[in-house]
Formats: sequence, structure tokens, C-alpha cells
Amino acid sequence: MTVHNNLFQWVKSHKILAVLATTLFVVGACKAAELLTPAKEIALIIGEPWKDMQARSTAEIGPVFKDSNWYRQPKELSYLRFADTQYGFATPPAKFFTVSFDEKANVRSVRMS
Repeated sequence: MTVHNNLFQWVKSHKILAVLATTLFVVGACKAAELLTPAKEIALIIGEPWKDMQARSTAEIGPVFKDSNWYRQPKELSYLRFADTQYGFATPPAKFFTVSFDEKANVRSVRMS
């Protein structure tokens, strides 16, 4: 028997272990890709128009909902750069990050952990 046949025979007789090993491999590869991808930036000033914040940021974040108070989350690991000329700062990347807006489509607040 060749190595190829031995592998298939082992997978046939150990299906649960093969599925578990494959799942762990895929999850590990996804986690490694996430860790190796640099964090994106959301640069904003409280009170500015949402479109200005989107244009200045490298992270992908959805559009506003017309005439409502709501929030959006970035689609990838991101950090905040508060773009104020006097009090500007940047945070470490955050997994939980929301930017809320008011009914006039202006940035209202930021929540992150």
C-alpha cells in the first residue's frame, strides 16, 4: 500500500478525528490570518459628517441610516484615531468598536473595548 492509500484508509476509520483535525486546522489558519493582517484605522472627530469620517478612514464601515439615531461597526479589526488638532490620540486595535450617528448623519459617539 502506498502512503496515499494509508491516509485514506485512516480517514475512513477515524472520521470524527479527521473532521476535528480539519476543523482545528481551518480555525487556526483563520486566526493566524487575522493576527497577521494589520489593523485598519477609523479617524474621526465627534460632530463631523459621517461621510467625512468614512473618507478619512481606512477601515470599511457601513453607511448611515437616513433620519435615525443608530450605530455601525467596522468589518475588521480596527483602531481609533481621534483626529482633533488639539486633543488627537490613537488607541490600540479593538475587537468591539461602534461609531454612532444622529439623525443629521453626524458622528455622535464611539464605544470600544
